Amino acid sequence: MDRHGIRAHSKLTRKLPSAFLIDWDETITKGDTIHLVAEASNATKKRDPPFEYYVSVYNRAYDDYKQEFLTKRGEVNSIEKEMDFQRGMKKVEMSSVNELCKLKFFEGLTVQNLVAQSSKVSLRENFLDFLGKCRLYNVPVIILSVNWTKLIMESVLRSHGFSEDSMDIQYIVNELEFSGGVCTGVFDSSRSVRTGIDKLEYLVKVRSTLGDVCYIGDSSTDIPCLVNSDAGIVMENGSAIKSLQKINVSLSSLSQFDTLEKDVVYYGNWHDISAHFFKNHLDTKKTD
Repeated sequence: MDRHGIRAHSKLTRKLPSAFLIDWDETITKGDTIHLVAEASNATKKRDPPFEYYVSVYNRAYDDYKQEFLTKRGEVNSIEKEMDFQRGMKKVEMSSVNELCKLKFFEGLTVQNLVAQSSKVSLRENFLDFLGKCRLYNVPVIILSVNWTKLIMESVLRSHGFSEDSMDIQYIVNELEFSGGVCTGVFDSSRSVRTGIDKLEYLVKVRSTLGDVCYIGDSSTDIPCLVNSDAGIVMENGSAIKSLQKINVSLSSLSQFDTLEKDVVYYGNWHDISAHFFKNHLDTKKTD
């Protein structure tokens, strides 16, 4: 990686990567799920101030930071500026997180409250098929998310037969602190995944251990990993596409290429991803 954090790695062909790092909200799921964590907390008791207060704290911090950045640096129209902008997002993300902890919004929330929310999560089409193929060929899948807990994720995927226990999947995600199954109102300080830069740091750690990595995401928080992984894939309707175009990142349809170049981000859906990485392997299996 150069001083701007831009990747300098070899292209990845249909050869399977050493690991898939995958975002959760709106990449694996059809919609955002962080609101389900807030709903679970509201189910335990009426919260005052309500969750909307913390959203407003975040929005004010974001608007102030964006205006400050635009005044000093101008429009975010290059990879360098995008990386710099994302480096400054830590204070924005922590504005609402610190307030949630200060006012103990999640205090009294139980593990059972969160697990019950898993029934409200809808997965994108063909993701489970992709996950099954990763299991078949022993390719590690790591969910890397800025979400606030893995408990809902675990419950959803376990219901479909995939779990950390069977080594199908791993999670790198923030976690609320629990004592006896009840939330203390603060976050576990042992892990912090708040920004796209935080995600990139974990990607670098995984790569140093496992080797080449394919990153799959959908939004602006995923951009540092999309442009720094050995293969970056954005969901075909992901909000990151417009941002990537704005900073002049080359975009191509995954379904049209056998070889993934290091300076291109590819777009597609879970069917396209499975077809790209597993077609040759499945064809070989049929002829064995």
